[in-house]
Amino acid sequence: MKWCRDIYVGDSVAGKKRKILHNLKHDRLQINVYVITLPLSEAGIMEIYPSYVFLQKIYKKQDIYVIGIASDRWEAYELAEKIVMDCYKATGAFNIKQYIYGRQVSRL
Repeated sequence: MKWCRDIYVGDSVAGKKRKILHNLKHDRLQINVYVITLPLSEAGIMEIYPSYVFLQKIYKKQDIYVIGIASDRWEAYELAEKIVMDCYKATGAFNIKQYIYGRQVSRL
């Protein structure tokens, strides 16, 4: 699992960013945490998961790029919208992967 240095964080989890990322890294159960990632396939631009799905073995083998964390699904949707708008403002296009890679993805 990887995440951006400038990861997007919802307002309600802003003070818990380090703890949430630490728990993701160490496979700890987190309730009310949603993770925004780059898509696992070529289809789509982003994916939103409840954080507990990453406890499944199948996800441990995936190369997952975390680009945002939020406290609930609606906050994750708002954060995804912000990511899309920031990408468009910065690049004039909707290539989220290129925009995120430009923000320096760092290894967990």
